[in-house]
Amino acid sequence: MDINLKLESFEGPMDLLLSLIEKNKIDIYDIPIALVTDQYMEYLGMMDSEKMENMSEFIVMASKLLKIKSSMLLPKADTDEEQEDPRDELVARLIEYKLFKQLAEGLKEKQASAGFRYYGSGDRPMLERAKNDVPIHLDEILKDVTGMLLDETYTALMQRREVKPNRAKAVARAVYVQPFKIEEKMEYIQNLLRLKDNVAFKRMFRPNSTKTEIAVTFMAMLELVKNADIRAVQDEPFGEIMIYGV
Repeated sequence: MDINLKLESFEGPMDLLLSLIEKNKIDIYDIPIALVTDQYMEYLGMMDSEKMENMSEFIVMASKLLKIKSSMLLPKADTDEEQEDPRDELVARLIEYKLFKQLAEGLKEKQASAGFRYYGSGDRPMLERAKNDVPIHLDEILKDVTGMLLDETYTALMQRREVKPNRAKAVARAVYVQPFKIEEKMEYIQNLLRLKDNVAFKRMFRPNSTKTEIAVTFMAMLELVKNADIRAVQDEPFGEIMIYGV
């Protein structure tokens, strides 16, 4: 299959691979690695290496594609054991990248729509009147102010500061949006089980995964078990949880 790929600007090798898959209308779970590798190498040859700050990332991905391609060409061993598909890791990374790209596009749309919102003047007129009422001369501002009054005022302010909550942090907690959704994690688990017959629960996370992400993923697993979409097995208390597709 030939494809006329214009020399576009891509954010990275994963962005280029995803573009090739979409332009070729390829099933992401069954990538014709030889075709994609050839088109990827063709694009790499057209790149201007002097203008590519992350050229090394594209080259590393090219070596991985060539390795997968060579593995696919090797004759399979005649054994009863099911052999791992060399494309599995690449497919999992592409699915994860596509998800984050969709989330980024959604945030970009919200940012663009925010530019069409207009706000009223608020307290601006009141502030302007307050500025006009402020005495001009310092002597008028400090009229009847004594050292004892300053000391009492300072002490009162410090006491209020000790018990007053941090409003900035309180607002930040109030508007905090949970970055992980159970529905998305359910889809993520099902996508993994399309690649493999089973997967260990603890192997579904990156080293920097947060406790929140692990908890949401666990809830998604329980929801799938309840719906009889997957099967979870734990041979002993606190042991490894293995997840199987149904």
